Amino acid sequence: MKTNHSKLWPMIALSLMALISCQQQAWYEHFEDSGKAGSEKMMMEYIESEPQLDLFMQMLQVSGYDTVLSVSQAYTVWAPKNEALTSVDINDTATVTEIVSNHIASYAISTSTTR
Repeated sequence: MKTNHSKLWPMIALSLMALISCQQQAWYEHFEDSGKAGSEKMMMEYIESEPQLDLFMQMLQVSGYDTVLSVSQAYTVWAPKNEALTSVDINDTATVTEIVSNHIASYAISTSTTR
């Protein structure tokens, strides 16, 4: 059985051109801090300034996410208040890291778009 490759080559060429023409920078644009969030503070500075987030701040330090949130990048953090974290063992690094990572998104989510 002989296959006709003459129809296959233009499709391959078009596919390759489409892949090559993609701009990688566009993929990362939604991670950049656009300044639209309305805060001059880094995320970690804001969390440190809120007394009801003391336990979450300790969890950030234990998990190492405090350094991640100390850079200028757009993040959304769903930070639970102290009352919600009283049963968490702060010395269990694996559990703390899992909880913290589930509360951080690597892009800004506007409250106007959430329901």
